[in-house]
Amino acid sequence: MSNQPIKYSLSDFSGGDIVFRRKLVESDYRMHWHDCCELEVILSGSGVQRLNGVDYELSSGSIYLLTQADWHSIQVHEPLDVAGIMFDDNIISERLYERVLTYETLNKNLCSKLSGAGFRSVMGLLDALMCESGRGGDFGDMYACHIIECLIIEVLRCHVTSGAAVEKSPISRAVLYLHRHFSEDITLDALADLTHLSRSYFSELFRNATGHTFKSYLIDLRMRNACRLLANTDMSVTDVCFSCGFESFSNFMRTFKARIGSTPLGFRAGYKNIQE
Repeated sequence: MSNQPIKYSLSDFSGGDIVFRRKLVESDYRMHWHDCCELEVILSGSGVQRLNGVDYELSSGSIYLLTQADWHSIQVHEPLDVAGIMFDDNIISERLYERVLTYETLNKNLCSKLSGAGFRSVMGLLDALMCESGRGGDFGDMYACHIIECLIIEVLRCHVTSGAAVEKSPISRAVLYLHRHFSEDITLDALADLTHLSRSYFSELFRNATGHTFKSYLIDLRMRNACRLLANTDMSVTDVCFSCGFESFSNFMRTFKARIGSTPLGFRAGYKNIQE
């Protein structure tokens, strides 16, 4: 079996923007990613999750939030009872999602362990969500969205109380801007102007905060999106190239080969073979 990650999406489970599932995970999950957000709470059992290359022990009270940028796998030691929610990021407020992306873009995984009041609070929210999912009505989606936002806040609180809070800074604002505008013509000078810093000082702070140069970080964002479009759409390679912000087709082809190790069409064919 190939080690190339596979994709799960909301459409695999539902046609809506929110899917709430209670599941018993008895076998390992291979490396995969989602084209939506996912929040899961471990109710019982044990295992190990590898999230973006970092291993986390899973047991009762483990909680984690994944975005479209996250890759993870799960190794099961004892069957895991999991309460999970998959949702489109457009259902939560921009202000809250910005807080989530602040951790995401600075390479901090939102994976924690709940206990005491925090665990009781999350269980109450999950119970309320489960009850609401069976009620329907005009206010059902609105109610569910607010519960999901409260659950996300509980995840973020774990990181604040653990001392892992990420302060808003000129660099975090620049990184958030990159994630939202990477397909546009963005220059180092423009980002430095956005943060009111000199070009050289901005470059130094950016590399210290992210571990990458501005150019490398931007290319990574564009390549990640290109791979998703190639894997999940029938867009032509040319359309993928320019929709991801590359200035020329030849540059895109060289960069793709260097970063991914195959041509775009080779990558697409390999992905489809795995799916089949």
